[in-house]
Amino acid sequence: VKQARLSAAPTPLRSVVASLLLRR
Repeated sequence: VKQARLSAAPTPLRSVVASLLLRR
């Protein structure tokens, strides 16, 4: 479900935030 939400995120900032969270 989280992945789908990230994919729906049209903003690039969201992608960066997701990357940081995954890196955590």
